[in-house]
Amino acid sequence: MKKIGITFGDTSGIGPEVAIKALAEIGATSRARFRCYAHPDIWKRWSPAIRSLLDMGVVQTVPIAEMPRIPWRSRHAAHGQIALRCLEAAVAECMDGYLDALVTAPVSKENLSLAGCSHPGHTTWLAEVTKTPSVSMAFWSRRLLVVLATVHCPLMHVPSLLTPERLDETLAHALDLCQRLGKKNPKIAVAGLNPHAGEHGLIGDEERDILIPWIKSKSMRNLIGPLPPDTVFYQAYHRQYDCVIALYHDQGLIPIKMVAFDSAVNISLGLPFTRTSPDHGTAVDIAGQDKANPASMVSAIELAMQL
Repeated sequence: MKKIGITFGDTSGIGPEVAIKALAEIGATSRARFRCYAHPDIWKRWSPAIRSLLDMGVVQTVPIAEMPRIPWRSRHAAHGQIALRCLEAAVAECMDGYLDALVTAPVSKENLSLAGCSHPGHTTWLAEVTKTPSVSMAFWSRRLLVVLATVHCPLMHVPSLLTPERLDETLAHALDLCQRLGKKNPKIAVAGLNPHAGEHGLIGDEERDILIPWIKSKSMRNLIGPLPPDTVFYQAYHRQYDCVIALYHDQGLIPIKMVAFDSAVNISLGLPFTRTSPDHGTAVDIAGQDKANPASMVSAIELAMQL
């Protein structure tokens, strides 16, 4: 039986709420078992919602020593410290082979920074602690799959980051993900960087100088592009392509959030284990009010089990 680790994310946000709601929705009928990493006070606060799953053995709580007290404020180093302690414990069990996959609830970049973490989120932190040289960020929904060539960087830096080596890594990760999703010969589209994919050099040189030579060098019939970014996601949504390689963060995230705001899943590609996460943030404005929608967390858990 598969074992899925779930970290509850930033304790000031909706991570604990969506995690517990998702487990309550899918846990009782799931063939997997879930190990959950959270502050002990979270279990006390949400015990009525999760007790039946604990009693059935579907969910295990993982005790973590020397956890700081929860201040129940949105901006505090303790929230970042708690999130990191839980992540460290979960990743150790993934690397030992005890867990088959990891699902992470959202963390606050600000609280991680206050806790002394230099990383802006899960992806680069996971790459460092697992000593993974190349990790790509992907976003899955039922009608659209996007893999990013670059992630959290200023737009002015994107062209210089689009090296053949980085594009090769992104393509390799995209192909691997498509195959794991059952697409044996996927059709992959590459979005252009500039409007109209550069219009043959009239609106920027990056397509002509970087993307077209790289695509031609691959000699892959099912690698298509660069295509105008204002239409390629629409075409992929309507099944013309199995996956789109987007060149920068918002180019790929805007269409995903437009079509699947409540159900999209973030996937880290290249790690030595499967890691998924809901495609939303901590939403501290509604935390603790029983208003959070667990749909994206449900999708993240189900996709982790599938992958």
